[in-house]
Amino acid sequence: MSTQQYIVFSSSLRHRSVWSVLSPVFEAADITLEESLVNTHDLEFHLPDQDISLRAILVTPSCLEDASRQVTLTRAEQFATVNSSRVKNSHLAIVFLLSDKAFQTARGRYRADGLVSLQALIFQSQSASGLPIIPAAEPSTVLASVQEHCNALARGPISHPSFPPPSPLSLLEYVVTSGPSQLPAKHNLNVLSDLFPSLRALSRAATTPDGRQLIVDYLGEDLADSIQAFWEQEWNLESGTMLNYIHIFFLGFAAVLGLVVYRRRSHDAQEPPLVTSSIPIFGHLIGSLWYGIPYFGKQAEKYSMYPMISLDLIVVKIYVISSPSLMRSVQQNSKALSFDPFIEFSARRMAGLPASTIDLLKSKQASGNSLFSDILHGMSPTLLGEPLDRMNERMIRLLRPFIDGFGSSTSETIDLYEWIRHAVTLASTDSSYGDMNPYKDRKIEDSFWDFESYLSPLIANVLPWLTARPAWKGREKLANALEDYYHKGGHENSSELTLARFKIPRDAGITLRDIARLEATMAFGLLSNTVPAAFWVLFDIISRDKLLEEIREEVRQNALHILEDGTHMIDLADLRDDCPLLISTFQEILRKRTSTSPTRFVTKEVMVGDRYLLKEGNVVMMPAISIGRKPDVWGSTHDDFDARRFMKTTTTASENQTEGKKDPRRVGGFMTFGVSPVICPGRHFASGEILGLIAMTALRFNLLPVGGIWKGPKTNAMAIASIMNPLKEPFHVNVRPRKAFEGKRWDFSVTEGKSKYPLVIG
Repeated sequence: MSTQQYIVFSSSLRHRSVWSVLSPVFEAADITLEESLVNTHDLEFHLPDQDISLRAILVTPSCLEDASRQVTLTRAEQFATVNSSRVKNSHLAIVFLLSDKAFQTARGRYRADGLVSLQALIFQSQSASGLPIIPAAEPSTVLASVQEHCNALARGPISHPSFPPPSPLSLLEYVVTSGPSQLPAKHNLNVLSDLFPSLRALSRAATTPDGRQLIVDYLGEDLADSIQAFWEQEWNLESGTMLNYIHIFFLGFAAVLGLVVYRRRSHDAQEPPLVTSSIPIFGHLIGSLWYGIPYFGKQAEKYSMYPMISLDLIVVKIYVISSPSLMRSVQQNSKALSFDPFIEFSARRMAGLPASTIDLLKSKQASGNSLFSDILHGMSPTLLGEPLDRMNERMIRLLRPFIDGFGSSTSETIDLYEWIRHAVTLASTDSSYGDMNPYKDRKIEDSFWDFESYLSPLIANVLPWLTARPAWKGREKLANALEDYYHKGGHENSSELTLARFKIPRDAGITLRDIARLEATMAFGLLSNTVPAAFWVLFDIISRDKLLEEIREEVRQNALHILEDGTHMIDLADLRDDCPLLISTFQEILRKRTSTSPTRFVTKEVMVGDRYLLKEGNVVMMPAISIGRKPDVWGSTHDDFDARRFMKTTTTASENQTEGKKDPRRVGGFMTFGVSPVICPGRHFASGEILGLIAMTALRFNLLPVGGIWKGPKTNAMAIASIMNPLKEPFHVNVRPRKAFEGKRWDFSVTEGKSKYPLVIG
């Protein structure tokens, strides 16, 4: 048996900050260090008097941050596949440093938050979940922790009576690893769980002579002392800890109640009226989480007698506007009522960017604006004129093969929403990212939609890798794919839009990794509203037989060109200029279907409409469901579906009850593309994509829902990035080619310089 003590370490450790605090510990212990180029693990321990070698990867709390969690899990999975059985008595483990610095207090030393987080991460993987974790409170305890683990391995399996396994094994692991003494290894936890069928049994045994002796026999004096101290001190689960949890709950509840009472008492008489919920205190908060953004529109309609109301969400007040005149006042106070804080919020919660990058994005640039503003301003020119023409042409030609395959048989049943989603995703992203578009990989496409569809719990940011796992995992996979795209130079042959979004932050010093995370949110703008909008436009046109025939005839006469070779060509410019019914119908469907609620943050106290006081730190919302359907804006048909509504340049005096009133639609009438000064920069690109898809699909195919009834499907309230009510379930239709156009060759064209659509904005 070898008595020489030595450690083999990977050269890659020299590039990690933890090595600067770990190497002095090894040197002080007079241990021989050998360097290796191996990359499967970080450390290989050979300890005295043990015929055992232990290979380990080293994990620190920084490895568990959002930007690094997926890399850490992947590395653990690869490490777990190392075949240690080829070497006798060779074992694998994860060494986890709870801190890379020495703790100053014993209580601080044993915070197990990071350990629980690592266990939750490793548990996600079937291959890595079996790896034992050796916790070390700080660098100076690494050798002792590893020594203890190897001692347990040397003792081998222990025979003991069989007891039913305790159900709260994970809690037992947390209890023991949080105790005020040396953290035991996973082996010791397994022994404890077999010796004692419940936490109650363990607590009783630890505080009795016989029970303590049983622990000593299996785990030794040191660990027995540790466990006994845990139960005898303030860590006692059955009495002290449980009582503390109860105290904390009631103190927390009292604090929340006190906050609510204080906020209500402090509600200024000049603020908008405070409306209550049928559920005391938490009602509005629960409602907003359950129904999403549409909840605020429902409240505005419920209290329509007020032009503006206040909803108390405990930690913030939401001021909900239902008056077009007050909305104009908000627009006039754009400095005090700003959208900018939400851009920062999105970057932090949606993209998962670290605080240092957020600070850089907020910093003032040579332009005098923040880097956030520079990126947004840099995008605008790329979505107009020739750059927009080029994106439109590439996008619309990419759509055509999807439409060709839509009715490839004489009768086919498909999920209409899934078909639209896949077609629009690939056409939109390919036109933006070019030939190396990462979304061509179906796994990456699906990762984005997981990210988008479960965004609400991700934004809550409470252990997102557990509580919002589909969104968190989707975001990480997408960010990794985009980082790889940049490393391979894919952006060098992309659109002007993608180049601008890369170059501006890169020139400002943002890392490729963080640019990729920021870019992962770009698809919200490209896809989150375009996909459901395309579905609802097709749904609302196809389900109205008379309107469908009118639009088909308009497109056939004014936008369809049959070339000499027989190709049936639709020009997007003709749809824009010569198909007014199609354009009007498109906007009316958006008006009726949108759940948009333009939002502003109150950056300083301000009066709006010379009537209501808005206090700093609160939020203003302007739901289209209430403002965009007002009788004083749209007249007596405000709630009706009128496909020709947007063909009118003015409304009659009788409809508006005001003689000579000019077209009111641009102020408070149509909010789908935003409210000035925050307007969707990609509205023309999205409109061209949707209208081209609808025009060709409507001309070429007959669609009938399975079951024969056009009934609107359920929508997904958790997809809060979308204002167009994306679907929660499939929508199956039967597809049949129209005989008049069956077997014809089809294509699109884009007349240069004519890509802007006459769209109404708020």
